[in-house]
Amino acid sequence: MAREPVTDSATLSAALDYARRGWRVFPCEHQGKHPLTDHGFQDATTDEAVIRDWWHHATAAVAAANIARRIDRT
Repeated sequence: MAREPVTDSATLSAALDYARRGWRVFPCEHQGKHPLTDHGFQDATTDEAVIRDWWHHATAAVAAANIARRIDRT
């Protein structure tokens, strides 16, 4: 049986938490894990406004993180 897409704010909350940790995030399809942005992982960001906008338009997206480009917050 196929898993139902996440349509509540749990995934958005996770994406925002990752961003606060300095991990750049981007939305992916629930099935297949394909990026939902034009440039895939290169669009990853920690900008809360951008992240909220992505999940406003793609409520069933899963959160992916580009941890190779972590921002150091010292």
